[in-house]
Amino acid sequence: MAKKPGSEKKDFNLNPAANQIAGHVEGGKGDGPRRSIVGGDEMSARGLPVQKKQQRKDTRKMGPELTVRIPNSVHQMVKEKAAKNNLTVGDTARFLLETGIDLLNSGKIVIQPSFRDPGRATKKKTRRASTRNSSLSYHTYRDIPNELNSKLTQIAKKYSLPKLEIVRYFFEQSCEAIDNGSIALEVESRKPTPTLYPDRFADAE
Repeated sequence: MAKKPGSEKKDFNLNPAANQIAGHVEGGKGDGPRRSIVGGDEMSARGLPVQKKQQRKDTRKMGPELTVRIPNSVHQMVKEKAAKNNLTVGDTARFLLETGIDLLNSGKIVIQPSFRDPGRATKKKTRRASTRNSSLSYHTYRDIPNELNSKLTQIAKKYSLPKLEIVRYFFEQSCEAIDNGSIALEVESRKPTPTLYPDRFADAE
């Protein structure tokens, strides 16, 4: 007895995942070269391992750095000192911070936190404060050793002050000492780095 066309039974796996691996998904979406998994590696129909895309690793060397939120005017002072002495902003910032620590340890500057009563704040003062805060920005200074960074953190904890205020205070006091001639900005110069685009380093923070 002849079988009617289309009455043949299809060897069909009810597991969709298995159908996709075998390339037998109904509708043609899964049709294609068969793949199998051998020893944990996915193999193609020709028995060759299927190459998988590997994520590219970032091999750039990142040195220690310090990121703080300080007034733009203070950051500008650091940049001006760096430009005037033909130094990088990072080296200048390091010198100013180390000088600030030396001034503090020698007693030439003191840290005296003041306390304000939050209940005395008025709407007018709050509006002025928000205007002042708008001039604050995050700035990153490169080549700041971890040891120096840790010292700044310890000083901030000692006086129960935010670290950003300690950094700002040392920048301001050190720049003032340089301006009045108490100290000189002397940083060991680095070996020049050859480049075809020197302008891209002009605004480096």
